[in-house]
Amino acid sequence: NVAAATCNGVSQAAGFACRSGSNTEFLTPQVGVIFEPTQSQNYYVSYSSSAKPPGVSVGNGDTIAGSTPTTPGSADFDPEESTNLEAGARIGLFDDRMQLQGAIFQTRKETAKENDPLGNILRSGDSQEITGLEIGVGGAITDQWSITANYTWLDTETTDSATAANIGKQIAFTPEQAASLWTTYNFLGGLEGLEVGGGLTYQGEVWLNAANTGVSPSYTTLDGLVSYGFDRYRVSLNAYNLTDEVYFAQVHGNRLTPGQGRTFIATLGVVF
Repeated sequence: NVAAATCNGVSQAAGFACRSGSNTEFLTPQVGVIFEPTQSQNYYVSYSSSAKPPGVSVGNGDTIAGSTPTTPGSADFDPEESTNLEAGARIGLFDDRMQLQGAIFQTRKETAKENDPLGNILRSGDSQEITGLEIGVGGAITDQWSITANYTWLDTETTDSATAANIGKQIAFTPEQAASLWTTYNFLGGLEGLEVGGGLTYQGEVWLNAANTGVSPSYTTLDGLVSYGFDRYRVSLNAYNLTDEVYFAQVHGNRLTPGQGRTFIATLGVVF
């Protein structure tokens, strides 16, 4: 006797390949309005929608087959559908030496997909909402001193789920706050050719699953730069994570990948 297996709800003999198919039509309208009262100012409002076909994993929308004959093919899932409403502005300051830009937005996603707590079955059906704010400033404070700074705030929530306990929880892999600052200074006079720089990067804690039972902690890293150019040459020393902060740069389900420790990289450049 040949053991039977189930492929997309249909019994079949073991050893046969399980194939799936999917046919979905999308209508994804997008519209935007830009107002530019001067060359150094513009304001915009936009609405957009998108749809992602079902895939075997969260990051692979091109594969539709289940991993084994007994697991559901992702073709059985509805596509992820998202809508985004956004308003923002860009303003030039100090004769456009500095640029200030910001945006507020709200994104809603239906039938969001994710791995289950065991990490081996794809499930679909959650509804998610993100309300956010982004603001940034960058440019030259003086001819020698430049700066770039950015800040992002996200309020995330699972608004509906087949798992009732997940409703109201924050969305996985999305920090509430993130910020960065980088500044450089180019010397003149007797130190002409010398450039020094430094910056900070901050990321808030990140939940590792929809149930918010695992977390990657927040972290702050400090980087630096010293560079000197002469004739056709430039010698640079970049320093990363100067405080040797222990942090996790990547998250995969319930697994974490540590970020690099204190690192120095020296380079020599030549202009021909």
